Amino acid sequence: MLLLGGPDAEKKERPGARRFDAEARNLVAERYVGQADGKALVVFDTLQARGYEVSLRNVQRVVEARQHELIAWHVATVRYEIASGAQMQVDFGQRFVRIDLVKSQIVV
Repeated sequence: MLLLGGPDAEKKERPGARRFDAEARNLVAERYVGQADGKALVVFDTLQARGYEVSLRNVQRVVEARQHELIAWHVATVRYEIASGAQMQVDFGQRFVRIDLVKSQIVV
């Protein structure tokens, strides 16, 4: 069977200009945390200004793992233990009750 593009028709290679080399990956990591303040678009603009030919989606893919790390760091909480009897725990709730045939909300 003869393919329309000849023997090279089945070869699919990603264009070299769209790949991130080690220098570009380091630049993305530095800018994403520092200057870009967590915005992939700022990193994309910085890369284009330095002559890299990459798409915004490629930059988003590269910063995705770092983005998840930053989100996890921001929402992380610190758990600490206190000796028994040193701290009291109170659970608040609300109930609706009738007082003199009037429905009232109480906080317990």
